[in-house]
Amino acid sequence: MFKLSQRTNRLIKQIFVITILVTGTGIFAAVVFSNSLFVTGVGEFKEQPLAFSHQLHVNDVGLKCEYCHSGTTHKNSADMPNIETCYGCHQEILKNTEFLKPVREGYSKKTSIKWNRVNQLADHVHFNHSRHIKANVACTTCHGDVGSMPLVAPAHHFSMKYCLDCHRTQSPKLQDCYTCHR
Repeated sequence: MFKLSQRTNRLIKQIFVITILVTGTGIFAAVVFSNSLFVTGVGEFKEQPLAFSHQLHVNDVGLKCEYCHSGTTHKNSADMPNIETCYGCHQEILKNTEFLKPVREGYSKKTSIKWNRVNQLADHVHFNHSRHIKANVACTTCHGDVGSMPLVAPAHHFSMKYCLDCHRTQSPKLQDCYTCHR
């Protein structure tokens, strides 16, 4: 049998320990970095094509989320507000202001506003807004208190851990992975 010197054995052990430490540190750094605000975008405001204040519309005016995001009650997607919804109010309210010019023009040309998505799920995740609304999950549970946000920013990082934590405490009826992953 092949026998190594004591010095070689010690060197091999040191290389092994260093490899484990470097690998462990790398994995730890990757996990911390991937969940950092820098990567998740939590709290980072998304620029929109129109200066829209959820604080004004939700808290001051009293609109419910479903008024502008009409798909929440009956579709997978919450839908972004369409131009008809905006114009429905703003044909009379602040109708001649310059910053609402895109709404008036969009309505007359039958074009939509290209809103920038604030919350984004991975492509392999299937999320159904209507199921959550029917289960009486408040919009603020996932989206935060948008009524206090002049500009909307993601309130949470929608990781698998976030969703599972909620389902474990709020809705233990989650049966299998295919409910969300397709």
